[in-house]
Order: sequence, then structure tokens, then C-alpha cells
Amino acid sequence: MRLHLVLPGGEEEPTAAQLLAATPLGVARSLESAGVASGAWLVAVPTSSPNAQPGSSSGSGISARRTAEELLAAAGVNPLNPAVLRRAAQRYSNMLTYAVANGSVEIARDAYEMAAVLPSLTTVQRFLAQGVMINGPLFEGSPLTLAYKGTQVFVLKPLDKAEARRIDAFELKLGKLSLPHVVPFSLHTSEHKQAEGEAGQSKRFMLMPKYSSSLEPMARLAEESDGLRLLAHMEEALTGIHALGFCHMDVKPSNICIAEGGEFILIDLGSVCCMGQESSSTAAYIPSDLGAAHAHPGRGMDWWMLAMSLAEKCCGDNCISVGSGARSMTTSALRKHLEQHLPQRIWAGLAQHLS
Repeated sequence: MRLHLVLPGGEEEPTAAQLLAATPLGVARSLESAGVASGAWLVAVPTSSPNAQPGSSSGSGISARRTAEELLAAAGVNPLNPAVLRRAAQRYSNMLTYAVANGSVEIARDAYEMAAVLPSLTTVQRFLAQGVMINGPLFEGSPLTLAYKGTQVFVLKPLDKAEARRIDAFELKLGKLSLPHVVPFSLHTSEHKQAEGEAGQSKRFMLMPKYSSSLEPMARLAEESDGLRLLAHMEEALTGIHALGFCHMDVKPSNICIAEGGEFILIDLGSVCCMGQESSSTAAYIPSDLGAAHAHPGRGMDWWMLAMSLAEKCCGDNCISVGSGARSMTTSALRKHLEQHLPQRIWAGLAQHLS
């Protein structure tokens, strides 16, 4: 999807200054920093009164939301969640204004779908009281949300009940410890008011720093020294987690971020669990003979998933392609591939953890 800033003179590519001037609520922004293709922008439409707020008598307000309901019904949104529509009216009011004025079913649906993955208004207010400003999705359609505390950038991750139980147990065991090369995090709870259409529910969130990149988009690590550093940092991260009686259960390139100075950070603790406890994982990075994605959680699973990641990123011209639809390697086939193609010093360090 490619959305443009709509100005009185017609459509044209927006400048950063125009975006800020046209959106006093800070709704529109460039999406390049969120990993969307260059040139992608959220739509911003100046209202007749630049200072008009959603729901005010001078703006489209309640009547715009009623008309938006009709557009969303035409878009096939059924059932319509009133809480999500209220979030769309507050966070993407300019999009809804434009959709209503032009009868655009597509833009009304886009605003609704982007609002659907945002935290509730109550959650936004609670975090704001703690000095954390929630912005918008990390990328279009993502359940992860960008958040700011001063000039620090964070990611807010909603947790399902199973994730919350596992991470609560991990946090309790972790206490005040800080594990090397493991993402620091804090847990938060938000109760939802009945008026928000989510009565009786409480939601758990994990707040963690945002890093500029992960290993996922990199074709490979070209330098052996980078591979050695990656192994050393992941050894420390996994050893620390295992010492607490837990395993990560989702070691893969997209969950290994790169911080300033070249430090590798293990992120996404959504699958972390006690040894032997069932959890979820990414099947493509689990050798096929180790069973299903939730089977045999333990130290060995973490090390074999790291081995699969190294085979994908550190084997030079012989890097494997994981998740391409083919059945994943067996442990014996993976071991043979790593012995042949992983730099000897990296393989020597990894082999001691594989059984």
C-alpha cells in the first residue's frame, strides 16, 4: 500500500515539514524507519480547522465515525469493534476524514486495520502517565508498537496468556539480574474499561529497547571475526538463560539483533520457558529429527537452533536457505554441513554444545 499526503492543490509527495505541519496529532510519518519500502507514507489530510480535534463540533468527530461505520461495513468488517473504531478516530482521524469525504472504503479499512493492532486508549494513557509515549505499529499490520521515553526508542509487545505466564515466571527467577547479550525488558499490565468494549480483560505487555537491525535481512556475515563474536555473545546469552533453569526456544536470525558497537543481542522472549515445559517455536530452525516445534524444550534445542542460524549466516558461499519450504535438515546432516563449511574456529566453539 502506498499512501500520499493530500494537500489542497492535489496529491504530491510530502516533505517531512509538510507532514508535521499537516498533522498536529503526529499521526502521519515516514515508514522507512519501520522497514517499509522507501517512499511509503501514511496519508495526512488537513482539516478545515487545523486545530480541530477528533470528536469536536468543528471537525468530523462523531458524525465521521458513524459514516466510517458504513464504509467499514461495505469493506466487509464484521463484526465491528467499537473500541478499535475509537482508536482509529483518535490516531488516524485524518485518514477517516479523507475516507468519509471521498467515500473511500479502502482507506477507511486501512485506518481500522492499523488501529486494530494498536494498544487500547487506556493502555496509551497508562503508559503516558509513566512517561512512555506510544506511537504506532513497528510496521504496517504489526502487533509490535513503537514507544518513546524521552529520546529512547522502545518496542511494546502484547503478550498472550501463555506468553505472559512463561515470562512472568522468567522475570521472577531473573530478579534484578541483567543477563549479558539478552534484551532487557519490563512487564506491564493494563486493565480495560467497560466503555472500551473490552470489559473484564487485562492485557500484559513487554517493553524492550528497539535495535536498528537484526541478522534476518543480512545474506551472511562476511567476516570470520563477526561469526566468532556472534557465537561468543550467543554462548553468554544462552548460558545465562540456561543457568536460571529456562530455555529460549526461538533462536533464529530475526531474534538476534545488532546493537551499537557490533554487540549481538538475543531478543523476543515470547517462547522462553522452564526446562521441559511446552512452548512455541519456529519449526524451520529446528532439525527435523528433534520433533515438532514444541517438543523437547531444553538446552539442546537452543543450541541446535543456533547451529541452524550459523549454517544460514556464517558458511560463506555454502550458507543454507532456511524456511524455503524444504524440510529442515536432520541433526546429523546439519552437523556434517557445519563441519565442512563453518570456519574451523567457529565450529570448534559450537560443537562442544551439540549432543
